[in-house]
Amino acid sequence: MASEKRYPIGSASIVMVFVAVCLTALSSLSLVSAKADLKLSEKTAQAVNVYYEADAKAAREVNAAEGDAVKLEQMGWQRQEGTLQKEFPLDDRQALRVTLAALTLEVEEWRVVITKEWVGDDSLDVWVP
Repeated sequence: MASEKRYPIGSASIVMVFVAVCLTALSSLSLVSAKADLKLSEKTAQAVNVYYEADAKAAREVNAAEGDAVKLEQMGWQRQEGTLQKEFPLDDRQALRVTLAALTLEVEEWRVVITKEWVGDDSLDVWVP
């Protein structure tokens, strides 16, 4: 009988295929993660831009009034219990609320508020005791 030559490359090939599959999977996960991070960064940048645009608009209106509450009321500011207040919309659920003292026009409040309540989807009973 003729002797057969064996080439012991079977286990090395299996290891190399396994390594290639692992590297492919890790690179795919890395790509998906990078795309998700990019989308989140873009949404955050857009939200920051919208906030600072509303902030700048509010500051321009307060500065344009030059200490005159009547000018602010003409610009759409509402008088409520000794204060002047106006909301500058950021999106469909949030607004920048600015509240000034009516007499001195000092800032009493300058913050983001929720204008529309979030309503969750309760159509699927996940937990039924």
